[in-house]
Amino acid sequence: MARKSRDDAEKTRQNILKAGLSVFVRDGYEAATLDAIAKEARVSRGAIYWHHNGKINLLEQILTEYQTPLERYLEKPEALSSGLAHLKNAIIETVSNKEFLLLTKAVLTCKWQPQINRRNKELQERLTIKVRSMLHDAQKNGELDSTLNIEQPTKWLQCALGGLFLHGLDHHLFSAMLDSTLGLFEFWIRSKSLGDNPDLLASLG
Repeated sequence: MARKSRDDAEKTRQNILKAGLSVFVRDGYEAATLDAIAKEARVSRGAIYWHHNGKINLLEQILTEYQTPLERYLEKPEALSSGLAHLKNAIIETVSNKEFLLLTKAVLTCKWQPQINRRNKELQERLTIKVRSMLHDAQKNGELDSTLNIEQPTKWLQCALGGLFLHGLDHHLFSAMLDSTLGLFEFWIRSKSLGDNPDLLASLG
């Protein structure tokens, strides 16, 4: 009986996490209320305090316990040849899962909250570091032209993916748009003449 009670309590705690994430994205963190979260989770307001000690603790638990496939992708270095394919897979896996998708939306749209703002900045910094590292290693290995300014395509990819996440997450053509974004990026880095063509660079930007 005690085992069942512990399982039920953990199930309730997780349900509140998911409800909190959903309400934060729907209403924004500041406007989200414990009553709205309790209604979404189908629990009492007191149950939220019992499991999470209020709204700020609930947010901190969400950010601690949820890590998207995209964030896990950024944890270790990788070769360019496999890294771009794995990046696409990580993004698709992230947006295909309800909780991961909601967390991504929260990180993108609730940045004024300090904890979320830190998560957003860390994600951007880690993406920049990984892409820059892949390009640098590819240059050292002779896979990319040594004269390529890797900072330009790195910055472009970060901005392009940011725009895609902000404006295309709910679009039915998201996967196709992601393919186009990564395709343009790869065309850029593998085309020696592209870096010397300001008109083409402007069209990509």
